[in-house]
Amino acid sequence: MKAARAQGDLSENADYDAAKDDQSMTETRIQELEAQLKNAVIIESSSEADVFDINKTALVKFCDVDETEEVTLVSTVEADVKNMKISIESPLGKALYKLKVGQKATVASPDGSYDVQVEKLL
Repeated sequence: MKAARAQGDLSENADYDAAKDDQSMTETRIQELEAQLKNAVIIESSSEADVFDINKTALVKFCDVDETEEVTLVSTVEADVKNMKISIESPLGKALYKLKVGQKATVASPDGSYDVQVEKLL
């Protein structure tokens, strides 16, 4: 911003305006990160080998449509539905979290309920 200020009249200084916008976005991002740190919760993963837990991947059968998908349970920040990285706070994640291989659960989603089963941990 110092370099932009040095260019003179700030009322018509595009570099200064761009620098102010960048500063504002950076400050907003800092506030977001501080809020995440303030609200962060440490999640202990299970030492049991057959439990579907955070940062684990499993073959999950969607019983109602008889399809199997590779699903990875992750934190909310890491969630990426397109790549089947499912947040443990989502309806599907809540249903799968801590299930053992072979166990079934019912997912209560806004679109209706459906059953899933952990087939195999990968």
